[in-house]
Amino acid sequence: DKSGSTVWPPFGLTGCVVAALVSRLGDTVGLEAIPCFVSQAVSGEVLITLQQAVFIQDAGLYQIEITVDFPQGQQTVYDMLQLDVRERIRNVS
Repeated sequence: DKSGSTVWPPFGLTGCVVAALVSRLGDTVGLEAIPCFVSQAVSGEVLITLQQAVFIQDAGLYQIEITVDFPQGQQTVYDMLQLDVRERIRNVS
């Protein structure tokens, strides 16, 4: 159960660099790198910033791959996050 904090406790990200890469769902070609910021290193909290992302202009299903580079040089890739970008509601004038 990945949502159980006793089985999957958060781990610290002190000294780590976090990166995110977006692709269409099921595709292996990255469309865009997304800025990530470690907001709470001790509790492992990361912010992924989408406000400047270009891909969100096109509706569709996407996946985001998160990569963590640890100070020891180890690189770990976690499960992909899925994102459903919908069409925006247009203002009628």
